[in-house]
Amino acid sequence: MTQWPTYHPDDPDRSSANDSLVPTSSQQPNWLETYRDLGQSAEHPMELFAGGDSYRRSGAWTVPPFLRLNGGFGNLIVDFQMASPASPFIHVEIVGSFGEIIMISPIGWGVDLSLVRPGWASRKSNVADRPEPGFPLLRLVGSLKTGNLKVRYPSKRDLKLLNKAISRQASISNQLQRQSPMNELR
Repeated sequence: MTQWPTYHPDDPDRSSANDSLVPTSSQQPNWLETYRDLGQSAEHPMELFAGGDSYRRSGAWTVPPFLRLNGGFGNLIVDFQMASPASPFIHVEIVGSFGEIIMISPIGWGVDLSLVRPGWASRKSNVADRPEPGFPLLRLVGSLKTGNLKVRYPSKRDLKLLNKAISRQASISNQLQRQSPMNELR
C-alpha cells in the first residue's frame, strides 16, 4: 500500500513529506522571462491568432524575429506601420486557416512570400520582395487552407487611422503631463 506524504505543521518530526515536493523559488517558472523570450526562437514564436473573430495588431510594438500568424476562422490584420523590428530578418510562419490574413507593410520593408503554399486560398502582394537598405525582410513560410493572404502597403484609411492614433497618444501624454504631481512642485 502506498504511503502518502503527510505534513504536520506543529511537529516537523511527524511529517513524512519530502522537502523536494514543495517547489522552491528557483523551481518556479519566471513568467516575465518566458514572456520576454517569446518570439526569440523558432521553438517559441510569438503567435497572433484571430480564432473565430477579427483581431488587429497595430500601434507601437516590437516585432520579434519569429512570428506565427493564424487567422483561424476570423480575420487577422497585422499592421507594421508603427512597429519596430527586433531583427533585420523576421521569420513569419503562416498557419493554414479559413480566415483572411492581411499584413500592412511600411514602405521600405521587404516581404518574401514565395515559400507560402496557397492550397485552395489565394496569396497576393504588392509589396517589394526585397527590402530597401536598412529595412527588415519578412520571410513568410507555411501554408493556407481556404483563407486568403494579402500583403499590402498602407491605404489612405490606414494612414488616417495612424494619424488619429498618434494625435490621441499625444493628447493623452499632454494630459498626463498636466496632471503630474511634479508640476505642483515647480
